[in-house]
Formats: sequence, C-alpha cells, structure tokens
Amino acid sequence: MDQGNSNHTYQQQEEAPKKLHPLHALIPKGEYFFTPIILNINILVFVAMVASGVSPIVPDGEALIHWGANYMPLTVNGEPWRLFTSMFLHFGIIHLATNMYALYSIGRMLEPFIGKNRFLLLYLFAGLGGSAVSLWWHSNSMSVAAGASGAIFGLFGVFAALLTTNLIEQTVRKQLMKSMAMAIGLNLMIGLYAGIDNSAHIGGLMTGAMGGWLSYFDLKSWYHHRVKKYTGLIISGCLTVCAIIFFWVITPKISPMAMPLSESEIQNILKRADAEESRALNFWDKMDSTTTTDEFQKNVSKPWQHYLAIIDTMQAQQLNEQAEKTFPKLRKYVLWRLKGAEYYERSQKEKRPDLRDSANAIMKKADNTITEINEELKEKK
Repeated sequence: MDQGNSNHTYQQQEEAPKKLHPLHALIPKGEYFFTPIILNINILVFVAMVASGVSPIVPDGEALIHWGANYMPLTVNGEPWRLFTSMFLHFGIIHLATNMYALYSIGRMLEPFIGKNRFLLLYLFAGLGGSAVSLWWHSNSMSVAAGASGAIFGLFGVFAALLTTNLIEQTVRKQLMKSMAMAIGLNLMIGLYAGIDNSAHIGGLMTGAMGGWLSYFDLKSWYHHRVKKYTGLIISGCLTVCAIIFFWVITPKISPMAMPLSESEIQNILKRADAEESRALNFWDKMDSTTTTDEFQKNVSKPWQHYLAIIDTMQAQQLNEQAEKTFPKLRKYVLWRLKGAEYYERSQKEKRPDLRDSANAIMKKADNTITEINEELKEKK
C-alpha cells in the first residue's frame, strides 16, 4: 500500500465510528474489538464494587485494596498480581467516566489503525509498565494506586511514537501531533495539580511510546506489502518484562520514611491491620469440618500475611519510643498466628488431628502475647 492510500485508510477508520449509534462504543465489532471489551470490563468491575457496598463517589483506600489496588506493602510482599488488577479499578464514578471517555477516544482511532491484537497487547504492556513505575515511585509512602490511565497514556504514547514516523502522510501527521501533544500535556498538568498518579501516566506513556516505535516496522510491512510481522511487538513485550523486573528489584521491600508518619496516617494503617485481624479471627471461630483449604488460605492465612506486611512497613517508620517497644511484640504475635495457621493447614492436608492440637496450642501463645501487649498499653495510660 502506498503512502497516500495508507493515510486514506487511517482517515476512514477515524471517521467511521461517528456515524454509528452512541452505544456502539460498548459493542465489539470488526477492528473495533478490544476497546469496547476493555470498556465493559472496567464498567462491570466498578458496578460489582458498588454492588458490594463500595462508595460510587469516593471509595476509600481500604475497599480498593480489597479489590486489588496497587498497594506497595502487599504488592511487593507476595501479591504482584496487583500490578495487573489495579488497571481495572477506579476512585469513583468521575474517575471511571474520565478514563473511559479517554479510552474510547483514542481506542476508536488507534485500534483499527494498528490492529486489534497489537492494540490489546500494547495496552496491557503500557498498563503494567505504568503500575511498575508507580510502585517504585510510591515506595516511600502508603499510597493506594488504581486506574486505567497508565494504560491509556500508553495508547497515547503508541500513537505519538507512530506520528514521528512516515507511516502517516505528513500533513495529517502534523495536525495530529499538535493535538496529541496538547492532550498529553494537559492531562499531565491536570494530574500534577489534582494529585493524580502521574508516575503511572509517565510509565505508561514511555512504555507505549517504546511499543509504538518498535511496532512501526511491523506496521510498515503490513501497509506496504501486506506482510504480517510481530517482531517489534515481541521485542516490546520482552523489554516491558525487563522494565517491570527492574522497577520491582529497585523497589525496597520496606522503605524507611525520611519523616515520621502523621497521626492520621498511622491510625489509617492500624485500621487496616485491625480489619485483617478481625477477618482472620472471625473466620477461625466459624470453621468446621466443611471448611476447605482454599477457604482457610483466603480467610485466615492471607489476612495474617497482610497484617505482617503492614507491621513490617510500620516498623520501618520513625516511631515514638512506645511504638518501638510494642511493634516487635506485635510482630511476634502475628508470627504466632501465622505459625498456627500453617499447622492447621497441614492438619487438613495430611489428615493429622495432632497437628490441629498443635495449631490450637500455638494460637493460645498468640492470645497470651496480645494480652501482654494490651496490659502494657493500659499501664502506660
């Protein structure tokens, strides 16, 4: 396909969706396929969150963490899948609507132009790249990160990268480049002043730009010679994995703060720990012979692991004298709980009642430890 025909095809793809019913945005069809699927997934996840009791206007961090937000203490301590799940969560309906409109706007133009499969993979690469950068950037805080904007910025990056090539006719390219630069700059400025996670935006943008430049040669082969190639896409995927590993490695497991946490921040963190404790203890009291191993891991082992990650994070802060004495004992208490949970889980798998007795004995040690802690705190008051 010559250069003029390449440009003509692009314009047709950009204008065609405007003639359709507005609901076409949510209906997969032809080369406009994965954009509506991603839109629907984000909307359905939000509806499910609201149906479960999460606020549709201002959901709290606790709820988003429960649903899989990117939260450093948990992400780096055994839950890396949060880099992916956080891409489909949003801080309220306005956040969702803004991101979905942006996704639709760029998706209806870009997906038909680069192909649906390449579009999906580059979207995911950018989203994961943005999450990894966000994880590293917020390693010195207890921030909760969520949203599709990292992946969406990645699509802007893909398009911007392709606009620096000769894949599109020069006149059209200049006009689009101005619009794209304004859109990226404006959104970054909004993020800067609104306290939005610009680290994910920049990480997604750079990952997407990399993918766009590497995919240029594949797309050129297709538009000019109708030869399908995915070399650039494969290299982009490999480099994205390397980038994620790099940011994962340089993100400290526990990151000391330069300044002590505020009283409100400490209370919010402890509230999170209390919620995990209540969840595990309540389920432990309700267990019976029908309790499965999976249920036990989800409702007992995991909450105690989360609690331990929170305690370890807190110990890295500049705490007062009383807290420095209490937190090591509190950590010991959680370790007893985890040990008891391990013995109970083994008793289920190995059908050994003696291990269950050991689990109960260990849990009593945990009870004694928390009793000692509470008594010491009462004496201080």
